[in-house]
Amino acid sequence: MIVVLIVASLSAIVYGLVGTSVGGANAEHVANDLTTTMNFARMRAVSTRSYHAVEVQPSTLTIWQAWDCRPAAWPCGTNGKALSSLQLPNAVSPAQGWRQVQVVTLPSNKVTVWNASSGVVAAGATVTANTSLDYFVNFAADGSTRNGTALGTISNTAGSTIYVSDVGKYKQWRIYVYQATGSSYARNGF
Repeated sequence: MIVVLIVASLSAIVYGLVGTSVGGANAEHVANDLTTTMNFARMRAVSTRSYHAVEVQPSTLTIWQAWDCRPAAWPCGTNGKALSSLQLPNAVSPAQGWRQVQVVTLPSNKVTVWNASSGVVAAGATVTANTSLDYFVNFAADGSTRNGTALGTISNTAGSTIYVSDVGKYKQWRIYVYQATGSSYARNGF
């Protein structure tokens, strides 16, 4: 467990030093950045033993952490602590919610997250652009994933596929996020 904490801490430091903006404005770099963000959220979920969620939108990726403000009411800023184990914020409790950990901004008007779907979809899929995409990948404390349509909603689907493309659809990439392990991989083509 200590090794996991050390690796997660070093990853967070390195990721913070490198920055959160995407350096290259091509689909492969964005796909790799998305994969890195997913792996970072999974490592944080395992090391903190609390739910994390990655909100995927066409131009941003936002990492959220399940948070408990007790004894104060939500929102509590940096006060409080992570909800531990497999607890999700309880909508009834005024002391629980989601705390924003990080926002990754993707290059505008060049490359975008094209769409996302539940399940690991094989190559050759027909994908249409979703300009209002708001997709969530939730990472449990054991590193596995549960997808949802809103922050904290859970469904037991078989992973996720996220599609990245440039504006002209010349370069296309898909990112697999596997349910059991939470691992994510970028693959060329839709």
